[in-house]
Amino acid sequence: MYYWGKYDDSFYSQQKNLDDKSTKKLLAAYKDIISNAEKGVRGVPPPGVYADYGFLLIKTGKESRGQLMLEKEMNLYPESAIFIQQILKMMEDQTEKEAGK
Repeated sequence: MYYWGKYDDSFYSQQKNLDDKSTKKLLAAYKDIISNAEKGVRGVPPPGVYADYGFLLIKTGKESRGQLMLEKEMNLYPESAIFIQQILKMMEDQTEKEAGK
């Protein structure tokens, strides 16, 4: 139903190794999934892909791009809004906490 590309292997490697190389591979897998999905029959990636991709982008210092992906997830899959809003709130709280140090 959805195109997943090399997501499984990339996700496993990133979780196992937690290094820059595996993170880059996972980011590339997300880009591939999104690119192929947009060209495909459904025209959208599987639920959660934009959210996972956005969260990983944020973790790697690409906050504005990551937030854009989270917004795309909420637009495509409105049922994810509560979860994503919680992530954004946690990020906001963390930023305020770090600024107060």
